[in-house]
Amino acid sequence: MARTSVRRVQNDSTDMASFERLWTDSRVASGQTRDWASRMIRDGRLIAAVEHPDVRVFLAHSGADATGYVVVVRSPLSTLSAEPAVWIDQLYVDPAHRRSGVARSLLAVVPITAESIGAGVITAAVPAGHRDTNRFFARLGFTNTTTLRSTTVAALRRHLEPELAGERAGGQAVVRLRRSIRGRARTRQPRVS
Repeated sequence: MARTSVRRVQNDSTDMASFERLWTDSRVASGQTRDWASRMIRDGRLIAAVEHPDVRVFLAHSGADATGYVVVVRSPLSTLSAEPAVWIDQLYVDPAHRRSGVARSLLAVVPITAESIGAGVITAAVPAGHRDTNRFFARLGFTNTTTLRSTTVAALRRHLEPELAGERAGGQAVVRLRRSIRGRARTRQPRVS
């Protein structure tokens, strides 16, 4: 088995094509379509990420084969925090090369990156449903600090609508009350014969 080497991806390097191939494979594995991933590449999303000053992409090689990548982002832990942190945004290893030290080799560059920018904290974005990945990061000393929950705009609006409607349009409650009173009054009136 060849030793794993890791190097930073540059836009003008030959590694860019390997990164695009592995990134496409990772998106397909996570449920996206190959067409969607190809469109993102054509639209320049990967080039923009590689060229962004706060993003570093590293590619692992075993011999001549590109075997995985890690995307590292410099960002504070919180919008209101000035302390720099490093986020492991994406980590992917080709399934044929898993359990051979590729992920560890990729992660070995993360503390070096963190130290180079003065960050004391490294955070990993790990999907909750990926039990093996969560266990892997836990074995490396990562702990749960927060639970990130996501929803669509429409779902949140739907769940908040009753409260928001009452706050926005207090008049609707008054209209409903008046209609209810009128309806009860009609049923109580004696019939005149």
